Amino acid sequence: MDIEIPYLLIRLESLEFFLTTDDPLDYIYPIGGRILKIDDENEVLVGKFRLLYTDVASAVDEGFTDVFEILDAHSGTAADYYGSTFASSGMDFSEDLRQLLDDDLFESNLLIFDRLELLPDYRGQNLGVAIMRRLIQRFSAGVGVVAIKPFPLQFESSIPAEDEDGWHKEMQLSSFQDPERDAVRKLKNHYSKLGFVEMKGTPHMFLSTARRLLPIEKLLS
Repeated sequence: MDIEIPYLLIRLESLEFFLTTDDPLDYIYPIGGRILKIDDENEVLVGKFRLLYTDVASAVDEGFTDVFEILDAHSGTAADYYGSTFASSGMDFSEDLRQLLDDDLFESNLLIFDRLELLPDYRGQNLGVAIMRRLIQRFSAGVGVVAIKPFPLQFESSIPAEDEDGWHKEMQLSSFQDPERDAVRKLKNHYSKLGFVEMKGTPHMFLSTARRLLPIEKLLS
């Protein structure tokens, strides 16, 4: 069966940083942008995304000894990954994570898949995991682990700042009717298609970049 892959364009937000590298925030930075569909030479908004690239290797080179300081400098959301990802001291991945991923870790950096938001017309087609695959492929250089928290956006306690332009309304999150537990389970099953593995006792799932990603056609089938 032939799978029709929409002609999508990923456009990044601008990124700025200082010349000096003496701040923990220099080693964790957002990679965000918009996903656009090219339709008869017009651009149609499909969704938005945000990744957090944690450059542990460069931080170590510059003498940093506490990865929690780096994650926490960005946000509480980033800091929440510390306990399930890194050893209690130092800058190394935890033994639990190594066992979960069969010690299949060859790089020291961490890529957090922070958000992926698709408008209603583009849901239910496995397009989300196909987009995730492309973003991981593009931005995982030097990364040993990709991390994600399967949490349905409709259960967020606060509306993000993006709602200033009506984005939250466009997302129509109120249309989701599943209880939170069922919605989380569905997300876990969804992310597992890409190879993410759940770490029991934590809210997180992980993917080793040593694992070969499925072809995009299989993800869309």
